[in-house]
Amino acid sequence: MAYGDEVRVSKRMGGRFSDITLSFAIVTIPMLLFVALLLGLVFHYRVTHNDPPYKHLQLQGTTDEPGIYYVNLNATFLVFIASWSSSLAPMLVSFVLVLAAYPICRQYLGQARANLRRELLTPYQLALTLSFMNGGGFGALWSWLKYHAKWKHVRESQGSALSRTALVAISASSLAIAVFLADTWLHVTTKTVEFVQISPVATVSNYSLTLVPNCTLTNNSYFSQTEMGDWCTMIVSGRGTVFFINSTQSLQVLNNVSEVTTVLTYESKIPYTYLGIPQAQVSQLDYTATTFGMQTQCKPVSNECNLNGQFGAFTSFYCADAFQGDLTEGPSWQTAYFNDSAMTSNDTFAGVHNPYYFSIAAREANGLAGVGPPDSESEIVPVLHGGLAFILFCLATLYDIEYDSINGTITRFVMTASNDSVANAWQSSISTISGDPSASTLQQASTLAIFSDTAQELADKIALAYSRTALALGAQAVMRSPALAAQERQFFLVSRVPAVPLFTLVIANTLFVVFGIILTIVAIKTSGGDVREVQARLSIAGLVADRFEGQRGRDGVKTMDDYFEEKEGNDSMRVAIDRSDGGGFAYKAKFATWLG
Repeated sequence: MAYGDEVRVSKRMGGRFSDITLSFAIVTIPMLLFVALLLGLVFHYRVTHNDPPYKHLQLQGTTDEPGIYYVNLNATFLVFIASWSSSLAPMLVSFVLVLAAYPICRQYLGQARANLRRELLTPYQLALTLSFMNGGGFGALWSWLKYHAKWKHVRESQGSALSRTALVAISASSLAIAVFLADTWLHVTTKTVEFVQISPVATVSNYSLTLVPNCTLTNNSYFSQTEMGDWCTMIVSGRGTVFFINSTQSLQVLNNVSEVTTVLTYESKIPYTYLGIPQAQVSQLDYTATTFGMQTQCKPVSNECNLNGQFGAFTSFYCADAFQGDLTEGPSWQTAYFNDSAMTSNDTFAGVHNPYYFSIAAREANGLAGVGPPDSESEIVPVLHGGLAFILFCLATLYDIEYDSINGTITRFVMTASNDSVANAWQSSISTISGDPSASTLQQASTLAIFSDTAQELADKIALAYSRTALALGAQAVMRSPALAAQERQFFLVSRVPAVPLFTLVIANTLFVVFGIILTIVAIKTSGGDVREVQARLSIAGLVADRFEGQRGRDGVKTMDDYFEEKEGNDSMRVAIDRSDGGGFAYKAKFATWLG
């Protein structure tokens, strides 16, 4: 049946529920999915810092910041997901207006039937309304604002349909801008940071150093080891030669190649040296351990010891009956250990006390002139034929040490003076071994120390060298034992996501959804009767059909497509824009008989 045969058949515009459902789904579902996806990623991949197993080993940056989420995902990926909503939000404004069109058209239909002329739209207001309803977006809003500003004194009163349409458009656009700003805020504040996770060490952590069992039996003096056979640091051959009991460990530590321990320095006004763990073994660990350390203090006593370098044949000195000699005729490097500060006896056969005393007499830079501290330093004595000589008196103290190491830094260092047996273990290692294995190391340090600016600076440098050397040689007396506490650090990169920008974006998206739900409910309630007819025709398609399809464009149809003759496969008119009789331009219908 041709269209002309059914024009009188009453038809009603359908599809209101599908139209409302589609717009509702487009406005709400994507935004809800984006919120769910973003929150799902944040909370599924969220990591939190463990409670520190040891409060005293707590590392800065290992507690959660208030209001911050740490997400084990790439920050770029996370903000890319978050940006989807801000990209989509401006596109949803037109679908929001589809929902808002139903209550607006219901009111407009009532105003038209009640002949409320001043509430109806002028042609230009109709053009603005159609621009809003057909996805004009920010361009339509800009045209409406210009209409308000530039036509202020000449325009007709604005119809409520245009006012309400503009209000909905402004509200939806404001929500889109809010989503964009929240997303931008989240982009700016989300950073990639290093996350440090602390956990107890599962395996045994032998980071403490304790005495080997044989060194806990006696006072570790030369007498107790040689006469009683309780070997701690030495073994004596039948010919009286004294050997290290564990030379490998002592010499490896001395040369800094040991895997058991190493000599480290704890900086203070007077430095302490201590036996620690090679850093490569504990680079990812924090721990509390016990060990042994030493502090040596020396002072120059060349004048007190009557050191004389003015005679080429000899460089004599006399400190006490227990320590005297010549640095030219005798050895150029001489040491002696004493039982007291007066140097009355150098007999340490039965052991020393803690602290113990010793003295060093040395002649350096033989044959060289002009080296060493300034001439005003009388404690550094020039030797007639070149070089210089000095004598130091020193006090060495052994300590039992407990310390905390966090990320390679000593954060707590507690020293307690050791008992005499500990002092003897180290003193015997450096003083009684045949061949004096410490001499070459100390002499090398002395050779460098002579370039000091003062005699006391020289003494301090040699004191530190003595502590390092003595600790290394005595390292044969220790073994590795479990640490008092140990924890492991794990480093990885995470996204640092502030909660406020995150939930601002979530709220902005949710408001868009709530706005869509409210408009959907209102649209369903107001879409009955002839409202769908008005809503469908308040469009560019409705206006074109009314203008160019004649009576067909005004009759009842089920869908807007039915207004157009072209749908039935018939020859349709063509629309041209050409100059009119009035000198302007106008739309002109070109029918089939006019086509070339």
